[in-house]
Amino acid sequence: MSDQPIRFRAAAQDQLNYITRANADQQLHVIVACDGRLDAGRLERAVRLAMERELVLSCRFVEADGRVYWELRRDLAQLEVCRVVACDDPQPGLAAFVAQPGDPCRDPLLQARLFRTPAGDTLCVKVNHVAADGTGTKEAAYLVADTYRRLEADPAYQPGPGRFGRRSQLAIFRQAGLRNLLRYRPRQFGLPAMHFELPFVGEASQGRGFTLRRLSPADFRALKAYAHAHGATLNDLLLAALYRAMFAQGNPPQDTPLPVQVSIDLRRYLPRGQEQPICNLSSALYPALRYTPGQTFEHTLADVVAHMGRWKARRPGLTGAMLIQLAVLPGFARAKATIGRLTATSSCRVAPLLLSNFGLLDEERLAFGRLPVRQAWMLGPVMFGHGLMLTASTYAGQMTLAMGTCAGSIAPQTVEGLLDRVWQELAGLGTPPALA
Repeated sequence: MSDQPIRFRAAAQDQLNYITRANADQQLHVIVACDGRLDAGRLERAVRLAMERELVLSCRFVEADGRVYWELRRDLAQLEVCRVVACDDPQPGLAAFVAQPGDPCRDPLLQARLFRTPAGDTLCVKVNHVAADGTGTKEAAYLVADTYRRLEADPAYQPGPGRFGRRSQLAIFRQAGLRNLLRYRPRQFGLPAMHFELPFVGEASQGRGFTLRRLSPADFRALKAYAHAHGATLNDLLLAALYRAMFAQGNPPQDTPLPVQVSIDLRRYLPRGQEQPICNLSSALYPALRYTPGQTFEHTLADVVAHMGRWKARRPGLTGAMLIQLAVLPGFARAKATIGRLTATSSCRVAPLLLSNFGLLDEERLAFGRLPVRQAWMLGPVMFGHGLMLTASTYAGQMTLAMGTCAGSIAPQTVEGLLDRVWQELAGLGTPPALA
């Protein structure tokens, strides 16, 4: 092997996610609960082969002399990437693992932890957000599962040559066309100040954890029927429920816009079926609803649909993607200084609320041979300071709602109350009067 290190360009979104680590732990997780036991040795081999197949997962992020890049690691064989933990209850160990921070310059970008109980195994796949977004994290979990199945059929299986792939947003811009990019130039990003009064206790990032609530397959079917009947999407329902929960618990001033950052997958702009590397390729929309006391869910939903319709009419996400590209154009050092000032939690009264729907976890692709998968869900990054992020993921018709928190900045019971309200708003849509 050459003594020269193998390096790859760090895309604009990779750089942004690295810079903003002060605002979130930048970890994403796919959790799979099985009825039975996985082959631990085969699973570890699958994780390592997945890292070899998608080379970014075999890299470390390097910041040196005002530049950043991906560098292929030479110590992969020494890294612990799939520890097995024997226990009676997977929850304590799982909670500790998902709260464990990850440094993209030092720690593996892909890690797995297998919690082995008498009732069955629970697998958690952790991916660093500097390397991949929510869709990329799903693809990483699918790759591990696919490799596991191939090793089951052929223990000598070896994937083809590893690929790094094009991780840049430029493919999105080329697909959209120059004329469209000029039409959808950056604008309307003067977001109103946040004004709500949850009982924040500080800015510390200690005491990280997650609160979960689940909607049954029957509730999920009712949500889809309700959305269809009201000309809305599932994202619209989630956003309406989040707004109503914040209006009820956050006590915002009447008629004051409350912005929420809604994640959007930019892969929608690429040709259908075009294979993409595991990467960051997402942006955001910024609807801002006003608090109106006494408003029904239907009225809140109508406001959400109208706001989202206006954003979607402007090729959603392209504006944010261009802003990211422009931010890093002068070089990483200047981008780090500029974005750091803009996003530092100490400079904001309240960080934005965020909503990210990871969508469906594919039952066929998230399969580990004949072993039945009982349940699967995803977790997003834990926000620091005053930030709060609601995520949703769906497996086998069951939707999991999750919200991360830091006990050093907001009491866990406050987040539980907020998520309970979101869950109640959504679960209530399945009653006959709401569907009438």
